[in-house]
Amino acid sequence: MKTIISLAFLLMGVYVYAQIVNVNPDPNGDPWIAGDALPMPPVIEAELHIMQLTPQSAATPLPAVVKNNELMYMPPVFNQGNTGSCVQAAEVWYCFAYEINRLRELCGGEEIGDSCKANQYHPFFAYNFINGGDSLCGTASGSGSHNLNAKGTTAISIFTNKHTVNILRMTQIAIFKILMC
Repeated sequence: MKTIISLAFLLMGVYVYAQIVNVNPDPNGDPWIAGDALPMPPVIEAELHIMQLTPQSAATPLPAVVKNNELMYMPPVFNQGNTGSCVQAAEVWYCFAYEINRLRELCGGEEIGDSCKANQYHPFFAYNFINGGDSLCGTASGSGSHNLNAKGTTAISIFTNKHTVNILRMTQIAIFKILMC
């Protein structure tokens, strides 16, 4: 029995380790850990729109390099910490913020919470709606965009207010409990 349990833990460890990749090009540097997002649920996949380029767009050459950090619309680097919120960081913090700031000609900021904080959108707002109360829970590609379409989002200046965060957490826990019953 102990052998079976030990073998199960070993196989599970190998599977989990196989999902984690160090993407730092410097083998002697600190690890940059990356892993897979969960598969996209069919409901979200069905809502995806296939981009149709106009002939003019298709004929426009793309630049060899784009340095987003030099563009005013891009928010600063976001540290998701020890959470599974990478999809929301990508889809909400970077993609949504960049596109909405570009559309409105607004700055994304140089630091989190700086003078441009009204134009920075916290990925944890979206993440808290779908993580089931587990901050280590990974999420699927498209889940951040799906959440933006369904619920919207809030600026980091509002979300990081401790009182607001506590109210949001209590509300989300209550909603989660209702949905799970």
